[in-house]
Amino acid sequence: MAVPVLCELAWVLQGRLYGYDRPSIVAVLQRLLETRVFVVQDREVVRQALDDFRNGPADFPDYLIGRQNREAGCLDTVTLDNRLAAEPDFAALD
Repeated sequence: MAVPVLCELAWVLQGRLYGYDRPSIVAVLQRLLETRVFVVQDREVVRQALDDFRNGPADFPDYLIGRQNREAGCLDTVTLDNRLAAEPDFAALD
């Protein structure tokens, strides 16, 4: 399962149609990671981003982008999202 598919899934689940709360989205994504039927792209990076999402204020795709950037060697991920600016490995765009 490609990373953009996981991002889309998280967005759709939290949207107006389904309205899942954070713990429910975490549970769905966790279940996908644990299911052998799916091959998940960058499984460990996704797992780390899911932990960040579980404990942080921002959205899952934001944490996933940050984890992918860190994996690629970036020191910080620049963001316009004030919720992320205070998180480790993120920096506000001035």
